[in-house]
Amino acid sequence: MRAKVPLLAMAASLAASSAWAQSSQPASRSAPAGPGVLQGQVTLIAEIDEHHLKVQESWQIRNPTGGTVAPESVVFDLGSDVRRIRIDENVVGFAHVEGETVIRATRGLGSGTHAFAVSYLLDLDGDTARFARSFPIPVTGGRLIVEDLDGVRASGSTSLSVRNRDLNGLSFRIFDFAVPGGTPFDVVLRGLPSRAAWPRAVAVALSAMAFIWMVISVLRPGGDARLVKGALSAEARREQILKALELLEEDQREGRIEGRKYEKRRRALMDELARVLRELDLSGDPRGAHPA
Repeated sequence: MRAKVPLLAMAASLAASSAWAQSSQPASRSAPAGPGVLQGQVTLIAEIDEHHLKVQESWQIRNPTGGTVAPESVVFDLGSDVRRIRIDENVVGFAHVEGETVIRATRGLGSGTHAFAVSYLLDLDGDTARFARSFPIPVTGGRLIVEDLDGVRASGSTSLSVRNRDLNGLSFRIFDFAVPGGTPFDVVLRGLPSRAAWPRAVAVALSAMAFIWMVISVLRPGGDARLVKGALSAEARREQILKALELLEEDQREGRIEGRKYEKRRRALMDELARVLRELDLSGDPRGAHPA
């Protein structure tokens, strides 16, 4: 199984390689400035998942002047097609309001560099994902990063240059861009593979098998009440295991469980499910349950 690279680690690596030096000009709280003085660098890391992209977006925003930009003029619209927005808990000076698809500054942006990071889901349309939005400030250095897979390509209203980078044994495709402030950013990723949730499919198939054995145990000639009761007890445990598998898959998709813990827990649940299915099998056979 290929190693999975953490999104935040990738973002930190790229941000470190291109971070600005802090401005040497002293900040002046008394001199207001418009949002046009700001300059931004953004990294968008898109991880392919079932029916959507997991996107980690990291911003470095620089105010090279001695003035302060009012917070109400700094609003980053993530686009209407995003959901499950989560701003990094360590971010200061920016916030996401529940029910909105924007990130807002909560205080004035004085001289120097300001940063925030946010994650969200972007739905796929078949093998296609579209980033359609407008940046409130000029982007002097932008990067859209996806795993380097055959057939993946990007196009749109923005000029893109492409390069590859290796990290921890995985290859990533990086699309570089620059966008003037207020200019639409409309980029389409095509050729994205579909990653089905195969553990869930396995669980559904095993559930169907267990149901078939349950029906056989009830309808089999010569069966008695004790056999039916035993099968129902095993069926209840099977339902609990399937529910646990479903919740585990949800935790994995949402990033609430680390990869190794996820694999260990899933293997344990699948082993337990196999034992329950064998019990259902035996309980449906009178000769196996009551030897002569």
